[in-house]
Amino acid sequence: MSTVDGAQAQEQVVARGTFACPIERQEASYVVKHVVLDGAELGEFVLCRSCGSEFAPKVLNADEHAQETSLHEALSLLFSAMIIADGVIKEPELVMARQLLARHDIDYDTDVLKTDSKRVLGDLADILREASRHLSLANRRLLLEGATLIGHADRELRVEERDLILNAGRHMGFTRSAIAELLDAAATRPRDA
Repeated sequence: MSTVDGAQAQEQVVARGTFACPIERQEASYVVKHVVLDGAELGEFVLCRSCGSEFAPKVLNADEHAQETSLHEALSLLFSAMIIADGVIKEPELVMARQLLARHDIDYDTDVLKTDSKRVLGDLADILREASRHLSLANRRLLLEGATLIGHADRELRVEERDLILNAGRHMGFTRSAIAELLDAAATRPRDA
């Protein structure tokens, strides 16, 4: 309950869930509160249960097109970076990247690797930081899982590939232990996953 100009406003929780908190830049739990003052409905707000920030309800309906664009760009760039990380473009890595990107209706252009590899590596940190603001925790995890699958596609995760995964994970807000768990899980997963 809160006070508005001396009157008591009634707050009722009408929904709960998790969302990508714009302040915390990570997945957090929330409640939606409906506010009534002296019988008049004042509206609703979203309260982040982690940081205590309040938002308009539209924060829960973030622009899906922007999220999809952000996910597609991050997938393409991270996967390209994984393929060129060790300096050798290998067919099993290309095949795995094509399969993973096809699940998101992304056509994979292998010519990008040959002509634009410096741009891919140069922009990656910025793209991943941006993705961490726009993408859910599940989508950020999807990016890292895909990168680990590509790294293991040739049955050998090289130091450069592992370092890229660790850096990408940190840029997207994952802890070292969470990234290590993903790497371990990918190492034991069948290669045709």
